[in-house]
Amino acid sequence: MQSGGPSYPVELGRLDGLSSTAASVNGKLPQPTFSLNQLTAMFAANGLSQTDMIALSGMTIIIVIVLNSRAPITDILSWWVPKLDLSWPHLFI
Repeated sequence: MQSGGPSYPVELGRLDGLSSTAASVNGKLPQPTFSLNQLTAMFAANGLSQTDMIALSGMTIIIVIVLNSRAPITDILSWWVPKLDLSWPHLFI
C-alpha cells in the first residue's frame, strides 16, 4: 500500500484445491511425446474439447514468443495476426 490508494482483501490460492504439490499433478499434465489422440483424451478427461486444447496451445505459443522477445507485443502481433488470416485481428492490436 505504498501508493496510498484504496485497499481490499483478496483471497489467495486456487479455488479448486486446498493443496498444490508436484505429486498431486503427476500424470495429469500432457507429456511432450503425447500423440494427438493422447492429448485429446487427456483434455476430454478434464472437460475440455479439442477446440479448447488448440486455443490453449496457441495462447501458450503466443505467451512464449512474447516473453522471449524484446519487441513490444504490438509489434509482434501486428506482424503475426495478418498471417493468421482472421476476420477479427482488431481484437489483438
